[in-house]
Amino acid sequence: MAQPSKEELKEAFKKADEAGTGKLNFNQLKSLMLAMASDEQKAEGVIEQIAELIMKMADINGDKMVDYEELVKFIYDEETDPKEKMREAFRLCDTDRDGFICKKELAEFLKLAGGDKEEETGDKSKLKIVVMMALFDQDGDGKLSYQEFVT
Repeated sequence: MAQPSKEELKEAFKKADEAGTGKLNFNQLKSLMLAMASDEQKAEGVIEQIAELIMKMADINGDKMVDYEELVKFIYDEETDPKEKMREAFRLCDTDRDGFICKKELAEFLKLAGGDKEEETGDKSKLKIVVMMALFDQDGDGKLSYQEFVT
């Protein structure tokens, strides 16, 4: 998807924000992306997956909605604070928003990030997760807190 100008993004955002709340839910974000996508991108069928990623990464305050400022920060990478980058990465992994990354979430993230190749056996993939948890799960509770994630 070619990066739109901020003005194009603002216009598309306003159109997708039918209720005028200043925030988009997942379906509205998907509509915005479909409106801005090329025919080739629509044919590839990845718009929904990209919308999911954007929703997880751009939703700074965790309300499962994306406001215009959050979207601008995400698309134009205007956030330069390394701590904020780490919070974004943690939010991407913490799909259930409970403040922890469990083994299942870690496995989903690795698969999404390409770190879990299809040719790998399920056992090898599980071993990766076990090793990562053993290395980083400092309190042994079977999940990673934000503090464990950043250290």
